Amino acid sequence: MKEYSGLTISKSRTGKGIFTTRSFKRGSLLFIFGGKLYAADNIFKIGGTIADNSIRFGPETYMSPENELGSFLNHSCEPNSLVSKEAGRLKIVALKDISKGSEVTIDYSTILGADDIWTMKCICGAPRCRKLIRSIDTLPKALIDEYVSAGAIPRYILDTMKR
Repeated sequence: MKEYSGLTISKSRTGKGIFTTRSFKRGSLLFIFGGKLYAADNIFKIGGTIADNSIRFGPETYMSPENELGSFLNHSCEPNSLVSKEAGRLKIVALKDISKGSEVTIDYSTILGADDIWTMKCICGAPRCRKLIRSIDTLPKALIDEYVSAGAIPRYILDTMKR
């Protein structure tokens, strides 16, 4: 696994997570989400941790971090980071200022298209915890609007809502 400046893997409320060893400003690149690409048809046939840890990469592809830093990227209903796709790479970017010692989290619903069927019981502990993580189209409209304004939903995920 590559080393990333300012980040470490440590015990979290859900197992292991990514934590900051220094502060990050809003908009800062935290790390590049690396891994192996899988066709949508295959990712669910494979199942297990490969499917569970994958991030949607495009309309018909998913990226599995497979022993990369992204394997430890956890969910929060009140995330401090977002996924951005630029130049064919998934970047994890600070959604807000992140203080030293904080766990890096994203909202998994922002990486689940309207056509995704994956769900997860949520135990994030955030004050606004939704208790169940589902696809982007299940989020309240006000939250979708907030995420869109912040650039926290990749275009290819938003496009699934228009099909």
